[in-house]
Amino acid sequence: MATDGEISTKDDRAKGEAPTPKRSAGRGLYILGFFLLLCGPIAYGIEAISFEHLTVPWYMPVLGVIGLLLMIVATVRRWSVLRIFGLLLFGLLPFGEFLFLWSHSLLPKYDGPIAVGKPLPDFEIELASGDPFDNTDLLDGSATVMVFFRGRW
Repeated sequence: MATDGEISTKDDRAKGEAPTPKRSAGRGLYILGFFLLLCGPIAYGIEAISFEHLTVPWYMPVLGVIGLLLMIVATVRRWSVLRIFGLLLFGLLPFGEFLFLWSHSLLPKYDGPIAVGKPLPDFEIELASGDPFDNTDLLDGSATVMVFFRGRW
């Protein structure tokens, strides 16, 4: 009699028992890895569209790397052309996620502090209301306080 995970033998079939197919080694790990790999971008899309609240999605590449590692373990347990193709195709996703975070975390070049008595350099920004604001808006003579915050929200 065949136990779980074994293929039944000729003797088992002679006794009238149905053959028990062997489960593919690592299939569950591969599917879990694939799911984790896609969870990061899906969660970020839901966060950006539904909640209209953007944060730095550090969870995205972390989930991608964990998912990729699970897919690698599953492929080492039992390799197939489809699993290797999936690794090659989806293995680039965590790399792209890290590249996305790195490129969006770069700060603009810092030219040094604004010195007292020197004219303010030309600039143009967008206010929180969406209206444009530039250095000519400061020339109307009203008292103005400017706070320079170097960083990202």
